[in-house]
Amino acid sequence: MRLNISCVCMMRNESPILEAFLDQAAEFFDALYLVDHSSSDNSVEIATHRKMDGLQLFNLISAGYPQSEIATFFARRVFENPGADYLFFLDCDEFLPFTNRSELEDFLVANSSYDVIELPWLNICPESLNGGNIFGQPFTQAAHPSPILKVVLSRRAFDKSEQLKVYQGYHGVEAKGCDLATTRPAKTYLLHIPIRSRVQIAFKLVSGHNRIGSQASLIKKKEGTHWQDLANEFRFCNKPDEFLIGMALNYPNIRDNTKGIPLKFLFPYIKSEYCEDAHFIEKSTVALLSSKNSVLESESSFTLLDCQGEIILSNNSVEKFTQMNIVSSSQIIPPYDEQDVFSTLFEPLFNLPTKMPPTAWSGHIPFLFVLFKLLRPRCYVELGVHNGASFITACTAAKQYQLETQLFGIDCWFGDEHAGFYDGDATYNDLLNYTERTFRNARLIRSYFHEARPSFTAGSVDLLHIDGLHTYDAVKEDYTTWVTAMAPSGVVLFHDTNVHDRGFGVHRLWNELSADYFTLEFFHSYGLGVLFLNAEDPRISLLAELKKQVHQWPFYRNLVALIAESLPERVGWIENSRRVAELQGQLDASKMQAAGLLNSTSWKITRPLRSVVSRLR
Repeated sequence: MRLNISCVCMMRNESPILEAFLDQAAEFFDALYLVDHSSSDNSVEIATHRKMDGLQLFNLISAGYPQSEIATFFARRVFENPGADYLFFLDCDEFLPFTNRSELEDFLVANSSYDVIELPWLNICPESLNGGNIFGQPFTQAAHPSPILKVVLSRRAFDKSEQLKVYQGYHGVEAKGCDLATTRPAKTYLLHIPIRSRVQIAFKLVSGHNRIGSQASLIKKKEGTHWQDLANEFRFCNKPDEFLIGMALNYPNIRDNTKGIPLKFLFPYIKSEYCEDAHFIEKSTVALLSSKNSVLESESSFTLLDCQGEIILSNNSVEKFTQMNIVSSSQIIPPYDEQDVFSTLFEPLFNLPTKMPPTAWSGHIPFLFVLFKLLRPRCYVELGVHNGASFITACTAAKQYQLETQLFGIDCWFGDEHAGFYDGDATYNDLLNYTERTFRNARLIRSYFHEARPSFTAGSVDLLHIDGLHTYDAVKEDYTTWVTAMAPSGVVLFHDTNVHDRGFGVHRLWNELSADYFTLEFFHSYGLGVLFLNAEDPRISLLAELKKQVHQWPFYRNLVALIAESLPERVGWIENSRRVAELQGQLDASKMQAAGLLNSTSWKITRPLRSVVSRLR
C-alpha cells in the first residue's frame, strides 16, 4: 500500500531555489504545507503559479521566528487525518538523497518500527559560487555528516502522544509522558546546501544575524546564535571561494576543518534551474535595508493565515491583527528630496555593459551605472582606456539612460610599467571598430593625456576617470592637469586607491584629496575613489545621506562588490545566447538554401546522373 507522506516548509525570500525544492516536493510528498514568512521577493508568486497536487500555501505574519510553534501546529493538523503516515520538516535548501519516491518508501518501510527518524545533515556546496544554475554543475560534499539533524515524524509518534512538540529548527521532538523510539539510519543523510553563491550567503548571514539579534528570547536559549558568529566572520573579511566552500561544508561550525570530496548524487528529481536574477537581489536588498520589522508587534506574537486570508492560528486577538501597522516599501527605503532611492542607487547596479573585455576594473562597473543615472554627465573623459572595459560601460550607461553624453577615451595604447607594455594597434583598432558601430558620441583619442588636455575647455568635463600610470607623481600630474577642465560640480574617479605596493601611489594622492572633498571609496577590485568637487551638489544628496548611515553605507559598498562578482558569468551567458542565436540563424539560412537547391530544376535534371555515379562507387 502506498504511504501518505507530507512535508512542512517555512520560507522567506527563496525564489532562486524554490522551483527546485518544489520539484522535490512533487516527487516525494502527497502534501506540502508551504508557509511564507513575509517574503519580499517573488517566492509567493512562484508557489502560487506552480501546478502541483497537494500544495497548500500559508502566510505567517510575525516579527519573530516561531518555527517550533508552526511545526507543532502542522504536526497535529497532519496526523489528525487518519490516513497520514509520515511528516517531514524541510527548508528550501535541504534535499532528500533518494532517486525517486519508491526509494523513499522503501527507506520508510525499513524503519517503520520507529516513532522518529533522525536525518543528519550532509553539507554540500556547489564548486562555483557565481550564482549560476547550481544543479547543472558539480558539488563538493563534506567527508562526514554534520552533528545537526532534522526529524521525521511517523504516525506512531502521534498515536503515543497527541501533545507532541517540535523543537526550533526541527532538530528534535518532545512527547510529554512517553518515550519515543528514535532511529538514525546509517549512511542516510539530508543533503544541505547552506551556501549557494556569494550573494546568497551575504544576504542570508545578514538577515539571520539581524533576526536573531532582535530576538532576545532566542539568544537567551542559545538558539540560532551561529548566525551571529557566521555573520561576524564573513562581514569583516574578503573571503575567497575556498573559504566559503569550507564554511559551507563545516556549517554551522565554521572553525571545524571537514574536508571536501566530490558529491556523486545528481538530483535526478530536479528539473528546474537555480536562478539568482536581478529581481531576487533587488527585493532582498529592500528587506535588509529596513530598520523596522514588517509587523510592529513583539517577537512572541504571530498570526498564520491560509491562502484565502483566514486566520487559522494566532496568539493574538483578531482586533490586534486588524490593527497591525504593515510597513510599506516607502518606509523601508525613505525617500530623500522625494526621489526614489532604490531605483536610483540600487536598480542601476544590475545593468550590464554591452561587452566586457578582461579587466581589473570589473568590480566597479555596477557603480559607474549609478553615477551616470545620478549625474547625467554632459561630458565623460577617461584617461587610460586599454581594452575598454570601463569605457564601454560608460558608453552603455549613456545609451541605457538616453543621455547625450560626449564620451572620450584617451590612451597611447602601448602600456606602462604597471599595466605592462604591449603592441596596442590591434587593441586600439578592435575597440575603435566596436565603439563606432555600437555607440553614438563615443570617441577614442590616441595621445598622451597632457597633449589631449587643450582640446577641452575649462568647465566642460563632468565626469573624469583617471586610470593611467599609477605612481604618485604621474597620477598627481593627471589630476592637476585635468581638474581645470572640470565643471564646478564635477566628479573624479581614481582607480587603484587600495594598492600599496609595486610603486603605486594613487592611495597617497587620494588621502591628501580626501581631507578637502566629499568622497566615497570602494575597497574591492584594487580600490576606487570617487571625489565630488561640490559636496552640496543636489544630484549627490542620496549618496551623501547613505554615507551618513553607519550600517547602510558599508552594506551598500559590500553589495556593489558582490553584484560585480557575478558580472563575468552574466555577461558570458548573454554573449553565449547571442552566439547561439547567430548560429541558429545561420543554420536556418543553410536549410533554406538546401531546400531551394533540392527543389531547383538543375537538381531534378541531374538526378539520373547522380544515380549512375552512386552505382559506380
